[in-house]
Amino acid sequence: MRRSLAWLLIVTLSAPSGGRAGDLTPGSPAIQSIVAAFARHRVVAIAEAHWLRQAGELALFAMFAALAVALAAAGIYGVLAGSASERTREIGVRAALGASSAEIVGMVLRQGVAMAALGAGIGLVVAVAACWVPARVDPMETLRSE
Repeated sequence: MRRSLAWLLIVTLSAPSGGRAGDLTPGSPAIQSIVAAFARHRVVAIAEAHWLRQAGELALFAMFAALAVALAAAGIYGVLAGSASERTREIGVRAALGASSAEIVGMVLRQGVAMAALGAGIGLVVAVAACWVPARVDPMETLRSE
């Protein structure tokens, strides 16, 4: 059970510990134990506050990441649904000429995968360029600027 600092203060000042009870001189064992207890609790409180701040930042980051994924999924769905709806006449003609539903689904899936691969390729090229350009900094120029 974690005891409060007030309990420690009361017990320390009322119990004899190498001096008389209630000895409040700066070098007394009672005052030294109180200072040590406050220091321990302060370090724990600072560590807990730091952890809570990091947890809050992580939760905020996770929330924005989830929002980005949801928006990306909605955008991809919109593009693919729009593309398929523009091709309804073509799909109808293919079905009328005898194409099976598996062939039609395969055609739509191939188009979707091709669009996703193109998007991933463009995204990869942009990401590599975004990392490559800052990495090509002249070290002497950087040292002179500071």
